[in-house]
Amino acid sequence: MRKSFIIGYIGYFIVILLVSIGCAGFRFVNHYFDIPTLVYLLLTIILSLLLTNSFGDFKNCIRLGLRKQYSCSMLELKRAESVLHMLTKVFILFAVLYALFNQIALLYNMSDPSALGPALSLTLVGILYACCGLLFLLPLKATVRLSMIAYGLDSTGIETANAQDNAQTAYYLLRSKGLTDRETEVTRLCCQSMTNKEIATQLYISEATVKKHMTHILEKLGLERREQLAEYLTELISPQS
Repeated sequence: MRKSFIIGYIGYFIVILLVSIGCAGFRFVNHYFDIPTLVYLLLTIILSLLLTNSFGDFKNCIRLGLRKQYSCSMLELKRAESVLHMLTKVFILFAVLYALFNQIALLYNMSDPSALGPALSLTLVGILYACCGLLFLLPLKATVRLSMIAYGLDSTGIETANAQDNAQTAYYLLRSKGLTDRETEVTRLCCQSMTNKEIATQLYISEATVKKHMTHILEKLGLERREQLAEYLTELISPQS
């Protein structure tokens, strides 16, 4: 289904391009491609992801959208959903601000009628790119939402549902112990017998950062070794079951 999304998008844009060529001719096709506008949009997206430290979460969105089997925790799904909401607002704000800036330039050039057409066309190109971005996010949003709904309800049935209940219980209990979201996620992966390198790869952080998180986790939980985490977590969940 996810590959069909990509094929559908490519086919959609090819049809739009062919219709445009048929209506306006080849010489007007380049009017749909404005490199500065595309660069501004890409820089806006990259800056937004950098400021929110969301590159890893956005990669998870892409992987979830392209792979038929890609396992994510509920926390990762929620973070992915948050990134998609943020990017939706970025595209909308880009379209509005780009239109406003170009309209200001348009008003300053009212004395030159020949400049009105290109300025208005540039405004519409910016809005077109933003709309294409929103269109790209739609299947990703649907995939993340469906994954959240189906989380813990696969072919293993009740056992998986119980495992999901335990995972959510563990999350809230660890948070109540003073662990941050990231420390809770590191704890979960550590209890799956992952090494620091594997945890770093999974969370898109460095091994040094993982070690620092592990130090804080052990201090907050009053443990001496990481091997004690799995036993501690089991004992923490047991009274709640």
